[in-house]
Amino acid sequence: MAKLIIILALLCVTTFGEDFDTQNSGIHSGFQPDALEWIDIDRITQLTTLISVQSGSIKSYVARGRLLGTKGTQWVPGRAFKTGSKSAFVAHLSFRYLEHQQESDFQVLVTKPEATRWIEVYAIPEHAVVGGRDPDTLELTLVCQAIHNGTLVIGKMLSNYRNCHVASNGTEYVSSSSVKVLVANND
Repeated sequence: MAKLIIILALLCVTTFGEDFDTQNSGIHSGFQPDALEWIDIDRITQLTTLISVQSGSIKSYVARGRLLGTKGTQWVPGRAFKTGSKSAFVAHLSFRYLEHQQESDFQVLVTKPEATRWIEVYAIPEHAVVGGRDPDTLELTLVCQAIHNGTLVIGKMLSNYRNCHVASNGTEYVSSSSVKVLVANND
């Protein structure tokens, strides 16, 4: 039976083809290269199975987009969902205290559901999945989930902190409520 690859909603992301030094950062990738993959949003077809988590009336998916900072353009993890009457996805990313929306040129995570799991954050866990780097500091960012205004949302976690930064209503919020980070299963 062919492997069914899905876009796993509310999952942290890992970066392929990027030059992340996870060995020296204290964050270990630990995933199988064929288990997780970023794809451009325009490569999603009707044959792609999207798995999502419903939060209120919105289904959210893990996404990442490129944002420009003082250290250049870097991938920043966040969430994607359909807004308004549009049939297209829009990525919502947080950076420099603002929400940044991208209607194209962003990626979503494709994975098998058993390849990852969410765990509570007490310390950055081994096998945490890296989503990008902060465009100003080049600090590794992980994709996290947290409760913001009573809603479960996807965001980014800087590797030196334990809060989840989420984009909502034009602003970047920092949440410490029910924070979880995605880790790759190494079984």
